[in-house]
This record gives sequence, structure tokens and C-alpha cells, in this order.
Amino acid sequence: KYRKYSFHMLMSGHMFRTGEQEHHAFRCFTSALHIYRDAQWDELHNHIRSALAAQLYSMGRMALSLQLYAKLVGCRDSPRVSVKSQQKFVNHVLEICNEHFKKALAGADRMVHPLKIRQERIERITQVVRYTKTASRVLELPNMQLPYIEDDTVVVVAEEGAGGGATTTGEDGGTGIGKRGHGDPNVWKQLMLESLAEFRSMEKEFGAKKNSDLSNEEVVSEVLAKVEDPAIRKVIAEIDKEKANRNLQERVRKSASYKPKP
Repeated sequence: KYRKYSFHMLMSGHMFRTGEQEHHAFRCFTSALHIYRDAQWDELHNHIRSALAAQLYSMGRMALSLQLYAKLVGCRDSPRVSVKSQQKFVNHVLEICNEHFKKALAGADRMVHPLKIRQERIERITQVVRYTKTASRVLELPNMQLPYIEDDTVVVVAEEGAGGGATTTGEDGGTGIGKRGHGDPNVWKQLMLESLAEFRSMEKEFGAKKNSDLSNEEVVSEVLAKVEDPAIRKVIAEIDKEKANRNLQERVRKSASYKPKP
């Protein structure tokens, strides 16, 4: 009974779409998709999602259309998805990302699961873009599969020693470019320098307060409170702690070497 209802809703959606009744077509496709959301009819489910994505695209609902197309790209639920269909899905995804960037960003943010991780991710990105003048959003589509392409004519050529080392052999017998390592310790130093630079730039906002009755520790506390990223706050606090320890050691050294005049 329910499958017959979904079939008629799907056919009605195609007829409404042919008659340019966009909202009626959208309602029919959505109703049909609701019936097959947990069913084992993978091929029909993909067909309804494709029809709904195309309908949303024609209505200008690019964010939702991108979400559906991204789920269809590289879909492994049904082995009968043709190469032509996969090419169409990829082309629509690229077109939405290139021509409707802001709507594509909104759709990409909705693809992050669960909701708590999505909100934390958006907050971190917002903070970075807000406090970094040259920063901008980069479109990234999470949880999206890509179609497998079997083509023996594709060859990757690399110069010997490229990537910082010689060719190595992995555990599975395969070869790779470069050599294994534990990373560069200068990365952490660079992070500390960038955090310190951000701290100094924010400290200028409180330059007037330094000339008032506030102590340096109070000014530092207000600046740290201004930084919303806990990781950056921790780095800055560690830098201030090391600086305070060095100042204390210097005072102790000077007091130990001090000799009163006779």
C-alpha cells in the first residue's frame, strides 16, 4: 500500500515538474522520499533523491540540492548507478560550489554530523575569520564519497627523492615517496610565535588601560578573556608563565650578586 502511494507521488512529481508547478513537484518528491528513507529499495531511493535534488536546483534551493547531490556522488548503495549519472552529479556539485559559493557553504555546514560537532566547527571557523585579517572560508564538503575510477592508463610520475626522501616500501609491499618521521619541532615554535603575535595585537586594544591604575596582570587577564579559542588562551598563558619565571630568576640572580657598600 505504501509503496504504491510512493510510486504515484513520484509520478505526480514528474508531471507537476513538467507543468512547471515547482512547489507541488517538491511536495510530491519529498513525500515519496519519506516512504523509502529506511527501505531496501536502494535504486529507487537514489532515483527519488536525484529527482528531488534536480527539483531543488531548479527552485534555487542550492544548499539542499548540494546536500542531496553530495550523497549521490560515489554512492555505493546501488551498483547500477551509471557513469553518465555520476558525471551529472559531479557536474552539479561543481556548478553549485563555483557559482553559488555562499549557499554551498551553508549546505556544507549542514553536512557535518552530529549537531554538536557542527556548531563547534562553525564557531571555530568564525573566530579564525574574525580575528585574522587575511583569512577566508574555504569550501569543504565533509562525509562525501567520490566515485571509484579504474583506468590503467593513468600514471603518476615523480622525481627520485621528491618529497624529502627516497622511495620507501610500506607494510603492504607498496611503495611511496618520502620518508617517515616524527615531524618538525619548529611547528610548535611557529604556533607559539603566531599566538604571541595575536596576543600582542590584541594587547594594543588595551594600551590606554596600561597607563591607568590597572596592573599588568589585570591587563593580561582582560586580554586573555578576549581570546575565545581555549587552545590559543592556553598557549598564551604558558608563554606568560615562562616569561614570569625568567623574570623571577633574573631578580633572584641580581639580589644574590648584590653586595652592600661598606
